[in-house]
Amino acid sequence: MGGIIGSYFPGRGTMSEENFLRGVAVGRIDERGSAVLRVLKWRGIPTEDDTRERIRACTSLRVLDSFLEKAFTATEAAELFTEADGNDAERDEPDRGALLAGYYLDQDGYHPLRSGLDFDPGSLAEGPYLRGIQAGRVEERAVNILCTLEARGIPTLARARERITACTDLDVLHDWFALALVVSDAEALFAAASD
Repeated sequence: MGGIIGSYFPGRGTMSEENFLRGVAVGRIDERGSAVLRVLKWRGIPTEDDTRERIRACTSLRVLDSFLEKAFTATEAAELFTEADGNDAERDEPDRGALLAGYYLDQDGYHPLRSGLDFDPGSLAEGPYLRGIQAGRVEERAVNILCTLEARGIPTLARARERITACTDLDVLHDWFALALVVSDAEALFAAASD
C-alpha cells in the first residue's frame, strides 16, 4: 500500500539526510496508524484504549498495512489482530526505537545509519528530522487516500492519482482522506473540497 520517499540531498549520506530519513520513517508509521483508527471510527467500530494503543504502538508498516486493509471489512476491532500479524511480522522491521537509534527507510527497506547511536531527536526541533516527519506524513496520507478509494472499489484515474500524490498540504490531504471514505468517485474529492 505504501510508497517510498526517495532522498536526493546534495550531500547524500550526511547527518542532515540521515535525520530527515529518520523523520520520514516515523511520520509514515504515525500516519498509517492514524488512518487505521480513522477508518474504524468512520465505520462506527468501537475501539477501546488498549486497541488504540496497540495500533499506535505498532511500528511495522507491513502490519499497519494489514490493519488498514482489515479496517474496511472488520466487524470489530479485534479482527485486525490475527496471528499472522503477531511477533514474527513485527520483527521484519525495526521498531520505533530502532528507527530513532539508527535506521532509515528507502525503496529497498531499512538500513543502518552510520551515526545512529549519537542521535538525539530532541536536539532537532527545527531541523531535518521534523521536516522528515512532515514529508513522511504527507506521503503516507496521500497513499492512504488512494488505498481508501481502492478498498472502496472506486477507480482512480491517473489525473486524480497525480493530483493526490502531488499535494503537500496536510490539511487538504486530511480533508481528502475524510472525503475518500464517502465519495462515489475520485474526482468528487476535489469538487467537494473546493465547495
